[in-house]
Amino acid sequence: MYGSTSTTSSSSELAPRKRAIKAHRKSRRGCFTCKGRKVKCCESRPQCTNCLKTGLTCVYPDEEAKVISTKIGKIQYQSRGFSLRDMRFFHDFMTASFPHLPLNGEHAWKNDIPIFAQEHDFLMHAILALGASHLHARTNLDLKKAVERHRAVAMRGLTDIHCEDAGQSRTDNDHRMTKLNAQLATAYALTFCSSYMGDSLSLLLVLVRSCASFSMQIMNSGFSSPLFPGGGRTISSDDHAKVMRERLSDAPPLTNVSRVESTKASLDKVASVCTFTSTELAIWTHMSQILEKINNPFESYCHLIAIYDAFTRMSAADFARFADISNFSSSSNCHSGG
Repeated sequence: MYGSTSTTSSSSELAPRKRAIKAHRKSRRGCFTCKGRKVKCCESRPQCTNCLKTGLTCVYPDEEAKVISTKIGKIQYQSRGFSLRDMRFFHDFMTASFPHLPLNGEHAWKNDIPIFAQEHDFLMHAILALGASHLHARTNLDLKKAVERHRAVAMRGLTDIHCEDAGQSRTDNDHRMTKLNAQLATAYALTFCSSYMGDSLSLLLVLVRSCASFSMQIMNSGFSSPLFPGGGRTISSDDHAKVMRERLSDAPPLTNVSRVESTKASLDKVASVCTFTSTELAIWTHMSQILEKINNPFESYCHLIAIYDAFTRMSAADFARFADISNFSSSSNCHSGG
């Protein structure tokens, strides 16, 4: 009897005790960094305690377009936090709004340029800005803030890249060629974005000049570009003209003759009250020739290209003067042609 009692007492002492389970509140608003590391986030803002201790970037789900950093051992991974809405902008770019210049560059825009954007954030933001601006212009969606957010990053990225190049040795030709192509694609994307957003003519022309500048840098460096004809090393007005001659061969005749006549009258008035520089006079002359050759679409188009060439060949000082809002001659020229 005593033995039985002793055995029962011994068994109860050896039996494992059940631990009290504390109530656990799952973190649903935690930062992306803690989620990636699979640790509980205290959800304090602007930085949680875990990120402060580890020195990681703290990004919460409601913060868009920021870099998320995680560290595993000595390896650091970084990913860009683009939103689902940004994915719609990217889809629009791939299917509808990619630039139609340079001519016959569709394959490059859909295949090569998105790859460059994986390495250069500013290009990705330019792509998203273009997609958003196209949707803003073609639908009833108000996407102006989204356009400006992405465009600001793209513009800033271009400026930062210029500063970075100025202080770097240029021995890594492959890296420099990729960077110049990313800059060229960004300039084109922002040019078309500016057109969709109805920006000022001066901003549009600044971006047009940037396209020409990066093209010349690529050619002068002996690099190739997927945006050049056949992925080659040069792009010229002759290449452009060859394609457009074929495209415009079946263009329908202009029917709004009264619009042409009123524009001619406006140009004549501009010439009677303005004193032109040589470049401004050349632009005025080409605008007049566009109207004179209006029933010959290809010749008229060649004069239009000559006007853009005149803008890109201007010195920085001449262009600053032309773009100055107080320059009555240039603004009259542009408004007459508009």
